Amino acid sequence: MKRSTRSGILVTAVIIAFFLIQFSDNGSDTLLEHKDAKDLDIALISEKSGEAAISEVKMMHDGSGKLKLVDVRIQDYQTGDGRPIKVWIGIAENETSADEMLEEMASGIRYSNSFMPAGNITFDDIVVYTATGMGMRNFYFAKGNSVVWVAGDLSDDEFLKFVSSVNSRTWN
Repeated sequence: MKRSTRSGILVTAVIIAFFLIQFSDNGSDTLLEHKDAKDLDIALISEKSGEAAISEVKMMHDGSGKLKLVDVRIQDYQTGDGRPIKVWIGIAENETSADEMLEEMASGIRYSNSFMPAGNITFDDIVVYTATGMGMRNFYFAKGNSVVWVAGDLSDDEFLKFVSSVNSRTWN
């Protein structure tokens, strides 16, 4: 496998892990709040965490031992109109580690064959990076000791509504 492909896979896995971290119950602050957003019609379909989720994320990143994750949560959602949304939350040892993982992800995406950087949006003073790839829009960011990756067919506005809606239901 070419180095650039491995880097792309590694970046993808790291991002997924960070999403899982963000939404764990490890005492992180409430993820995000957006008071003007209405709930997006979504349903949680499945969720897993622990060693199985950590192994899945590491496998996605070509078995990378570089990922220093305390826990991972993987969540599958579906919108009312049938669109899937996948969320990976990676829990790091501390905020510094989460920020370092996010920077590695952003850097890796710039050189990835699988993803194309698509700018960023700011939400409650959090920079959310966006990328296109794997047939969908991808949003990733760090908050506290977590890194979060959200993948789905979502506009920026729908992403903000999704995060606000899910945060108020299950990510606290």
